[in-house]
Amino acid sequence: MFLFPKKIPNPNQHKFIVSSRKLKGKSVYRSLKKAVANLEMCNIEDVVAVFGFVKSFSPLYGGRLHLDSNSLSYSDVDHLHSKGIAMSLTLSNHYYSEEKYQESLPILERLYRKGNSIVITNDDLAKRLRKDFPDYTLKASVIKMIKTQEEIEKNLQLYDYVTLDPKLNDQEEFLQSLTHKEKIILFGSIYCLYHCPNSICYQWFSDYMGSGKNPKDQPCTNKHRIKEVRTLTRFNLNDPKFQGFTLFKLVV
Repeated sequence: MFLFPKKIPNPNQHKFIVSSRKLKGKSVYRSLKKAVANLEMCNIEDVVAVFGFVKSFSPLYGGRLHLDSNSLSYSDVDHLHSKGIAMSLTLSNHYYSEEKYQESLPILERLYRKGNSIVITNDDLAKRLRKDFPDYTLKASVIKMIKTQEEIEKNLQLYDYVTLDPKLNDQEEFLQSLTHKEKIILFGSIYCLYHCPNSICYQWFSDYMGSGKNPKDQPCTNKHRIKEVRTLTRFNLNDPKFQGFTLFKLVV
């Protein structure tokens, strides 16, 4: 029988957005609770949202393959809503078109409610969503590779939050020099992206969505370091370099 550990102290009142792609079983909430407990970085009460796909397909998806096995049903999303946990939909494709937008409308309309958010790479999509669905929270995806204070300031003119590359977690002086820490999302745990020198797969995924390409052709600059990139990196969020930051993404 699975035993949940004791509560983990959260002195800095961190809040967490957890990857949904491995949530399985009859109860998505119980699966999330177990995944968070196994990670040993926070309590379920500290989780404000999950991020990922729903089972319905959108050509605006990005970041990874869209599979039934790594997506949530609408009933899963509704169950999480009943527990006070929002959905953060990853429409992080590099490309935006009216056709792709119209095809995605049923999903956008079904999930539309205050608290839910959209993770975006393409600024034209963000502008369209700001106009058509003003109650969505808009988050600039890590795929945008925002790396400077100037880029943060620019993106916050359009987005409510920006997500930084996890490799920047090692740059203490840079992190502590940033303003608007309350609007910056950092990674608390991560797999391959932390080790990746050139994230060429993201562009490929954007091209792949709805194209009929063979997923076996996915490029990767880390195939020679497969053991390393499949190791989960967990950051010590009590480290002084993270002081002032409150919102973290967790990959489980």
